[in-house]
Amino acid sequence: MQDKYSGAVTVGYAALFMTSWLSFMHFAGWTSFDSGGAALPFVMFFSIIMVVAGVFCFFNDAKVDSVLFIVIGTQGFSFSMRFLMMPNLEANTAYSAMDGWMLILIAIIVFYLWAASMKSNMIKRIFLLLFWLTFLAAALANWLALDIFAYIGGYLGLISAILSGWYSATTVLPGKSEATE
Repeated sequence: MQDKYSGAVTVGYAALFMTSWLSFMHFAGWTSFDSGGAALPFVMFFSIIMVVAGVFCFFNDAKVDSVLFIVIGTQGFSFSMRFLMMPNLEANTAYSAMDGWMLILIAIIVFYLWAASMKSNMIKRIFLLLFWLTFLAAALANWLALDIFAYIGGYLGLISAILSGWYSATTVLPGKSEATE
């Protein structure tokens, strides 16, 4: 590890990678959540891990990462609970204005986290920018009830997930890393 603070950051971004990948595969049209979806318990588990990592990041002065992990972890947990409790609900056909408002609020939070990360390394900045666009597209999908925005958000989310995993790896790989800022 690069330093004593990279543990929570590494775990948080790894959990974010897993949660995002498993969630956004559906919105990109790759999988279905029929019968509750096999991925949903994993999304719930990694969301809880993300919130715990967010708490540890807070105490390690990684405030941007802390807010990101707690907000996205909470959203991932509520997302999985919703589809586990209502197994016949299809995500791409269950648009609602309330979901759109929730997603736009998350997009606003991710936007200001992106603005706050301008002194971080390039991977983190690109990740947060794409993650902001992901939630913006998801909000538009809910407000306009257009599948195209769900697919755009899904693919942006998959790219963001890859960047999150890459960023997690930079915190433990040898060499110069700015990932723990």
